[in-house]
This record gives sequence, C-alpha cells and structure tokens, in this order.
Amino acid sequence: MVWGDQPKTDSEQLVETVMSFEKFVKRNIHHLAGCEINPLIVRPSGKGVVAADALIMMKEK
Repeated sequence: MVWGDQPKTDSEQLVETVMSFEKFVKRNIHHLAGCEINPLIVRPSGKGVVAADALIMMKEK
C-alpha cells in the first residue's frame, strides 16, 4: 500500500522473504524455542528488504 508521496515498496521481495522464513521455521520447528525478525524493512521497489535484527532461540537438549 502506498501513502502520499511514498515510493512503491518491494512487495515481491517481502513475500519471498516471508515464505523463506516460513520454510526455515518448518524445517527447524522441533529445535526452535522461538524466532523473530524485527524490524523487517521493506525498501522501495527493486531494492529488496532488510532484516535489521533477528532472534533465533533454540530449545535446550
């Protein structure tokens, strides 16, 4: 969604990134205590996305 004079964002890369993160979680679900990407910055169209910070917490064995 575009507000005012903001450029169109790279929604295709956003979808690809979220789907890749989902695949990672599904492959590792039994080992994960939790995980997050926050913030995930969506840049202008063609410029991609940036995971500015991420946290992956593993379960103890």
